[in-house]
Amino acid sequence: MKHLLVAASLLAGVQACAQTRSIVIPERPDAPARLAIVPLKGDLGPEAMTVISGELAARGIPAREGPSVISLIGYEANITDGSPASAGPLREYGGDLGVDFILAGTAERVVGPLFAYDRAKMTLRLIDARTGETRWIGSYGDTVWAAALNTQTDLARAAEHLVKALDDSGADDLIR
Repeated sequence: MKHLLVAASLLAGVQACAQTRSIVIPERPDAPARLAIVPLKGDLGPEAMTVISGELAARGIPAREGPSVISLIGYEANITDGSPASAGPLREYGGDLGVDFILAGTAERVVGPLFAYDRAKMTLRLIDARTGETRWIGSYGDTVWAAALNTQTDLARAAEHLVKALDDSGADDLIR
């Protein structure tokens, strides 16, 4: 009985720590999205795309993402390497999406050593769709850090830290 009470109180304590976030994105016809988030490479790419979009929205940065971008670009477009050969497709994608900048990169799971939790590793590049030039690069992933609960928690932390870094560096001024 004592063990049951301890387990119940621990469960209640963990649930009390759960964080809830809610974001209202106002309609802004005067400020269309100047940024598109393309499908990120790596096993966490599709999930990361959604999480990053939410973090940008929380900071008031409109971005195109999801099915409309995927249907145009697909998952296999190789525009994340920053090669000069990607400048042409970038201009085309940017024009078709009606944006000036594209956020591309990778989001992947890194297996933790021994019994450590797997972690998220993410690299993002803000690319000028008109010129193909990279205007900002950010990366997240510490080989020492083990996610507190799971990879999804670390993925959310990665998106939060990278969008904050984008904002703190002043690169957000390009896309607002």
